[in-house]
This record gives sequence, structure tokens and C-alpha cells, in this order.
Amino acid sequence: MTATFQLLYGYRHCFGKTEYVAGTVATEKEAQAWVKEKQHNSGKGILVPENEPLRICPVVGCPAKLQRPWFSYRSIAGADPE
Repeated sequence: MTATFQLLYGYRHCFGKTEYVAGTVATEKEAQAWVKEKQHNSGKGILVPENEPLRICPVVGCPAKLQRPWFSYRSIAGADPE
């Protein structure tokens, strides 16, 4: 088994946080570089999902609608190629 890393992003809300998978990479170094690049560039290139509460919140002045996404990664198990 080898490790693969999921690239994660999401938004914090008053009720908790949402989490989305942006893709996977083979090494932790690649995952760290992705997180750093996204944080440095304010999340450019990340599309807000249609069902994300930021888009559908009924509160007109909701301050969460102006927030930037958070970025992270996690290790997931992967199978060795044969």
C-alpha cells in the first residue's frame, strides 16, 4: 500500500464547516505545495459548489458570504500499481 493525498478545501459556517475534495496527489510534498499556493493566491481557481451554503444562505447580510476558503490535505490509502 502507498499513501495518496487528498487535496481539501471548504468554508467555515456558524453551524460548522463544509469540506470538498479538489483532487489527489502522490506525495505529501505536492500536497503541501498545493495548500501553500492556494493560501497565497486567496483560493484562485477554486469553484464554489452550487449547493455550498455561501451561495444559498438566505441571510442578506451574512458575513460568511464574503469569506475565503480554507485549504488542507489528508493521507488516504492507495494500492500499489501492479
